[in-house]
Amino acid sequence: MRQGDNRVQDSNKIVAIDEPERNLHPSIVAPFINALILARPDIGYIFASHDVNLISGGHINTLVHVRDSQVISLDPETRKFDAEVVVDFEAIDEGLRRDLLGARQKLLFVEGTPNSIDYRIYNVLFPDWKVTPKGGAQEVIEAVKSLRKNNQLHWIEAKGLIDRDGRPDPEVQALEADGIHALLCPTSENLLFLPKVVEAVAKLLFEAEGGLDVHARMQSAKAELRASLCQSSADISARLATWRINRMLAEAKVSVANVRQLSSPAITFALGQILTEADSEIAELCAIADGLESIQTIPIKNTSIGSRIAVAMGCDAKRYKNIVFRQIGLTTECGETIKSTMLKFLPALDAGSK
Repeated sequence: MRQGDNRVQDSNKIVAIDEPERNLHPSIVAPFINALILARPDIGYIFASHDVNLISGGHINTLVHVRDSQVISLDPETRKFDAEVVVDFEAIDEGLRRDLLGARQKLLFVEGTPNSIDYRIYNVLFPDWKVTPKGGAQEVIEAVKSLRKNNQLHWIEAKGLIDRDGRPDPEVQALEADGIHALLCPTSENLLFLPKVVEAVAKLLFEAEGGLDVHARMQSAKAELRASLCQSSADISARLATWRINRMLAEAKVSVANVRQLSSPAITFALGQILTEADSEIAELCAIADGLESIQTIPIKNTSIGSRIAVAMGCDAKRYKNIVFRQIGLTTECGETIKSTMLKFLPALDAGSK
């Protein structure tokens, strides 16, 4: 340091700092680094970091994503880096930036939270993807589209997985073209009560505690499904009708011309007719429901159907779900059966390119 000068580095120099977050409290890393950069704008800084908060919250002019490196000689050590400059990083939504920075090359956005059924299932069934919950279906759709339209992020393969929620085939196909896939059953809750999943749980319960054998537990589950389906028919019909009405509202978009003319497109629908049609569909299913196959087509989320099936088998809903979540993480016979059954109702994410 020169006398009368508080600088430890001359102007027009480069300072390289490796992983500053390792020696600083997480709460002050980004503010400290930003203050440092602002205090000495006459020098350049290169930061190597794995800290999402630092990278996302820092005053960064250029972001280089280093994916891998390979040693090509030892004396002296020379490496070849697989790296790329991310040009449009600042144009990405802050929440997406945080998801992106911690991502593998495959990033799967799903509905829910880190504690939701969606995340707990998909995180196991899609081990090659970084599964990231985004809340609702619309947030998943927006996240995927935002990343896929950014050409500078071609090293990230972003896809989405959402509940089918009564979407018609044309809508599902249009979403798939944008990298958003829908389940082959109504909701993620349905995956827990597919026939072979129920049978696997029944087998585990019998082996653990005896009592009713697998066949008896399955018969009890089937009887309870039919009874609870009929008792919940009004709620299920209302949900089907709501999905259809929301589809119609989504298609009736307001245009720029509408706003300029202070007019809005006419949105009309026969609510009674839509509900009657949904009632008829559910009544038909109730009449023919003699097995657990109905679970494949009926939305059971936010109904008592799943809980009642679990109780009929000899346990409560929480224990039933915990058994399923535990088994899908194991390589046992029951675990493999549950995983393979669920995968039949999930899209093949690795089929085709992004």
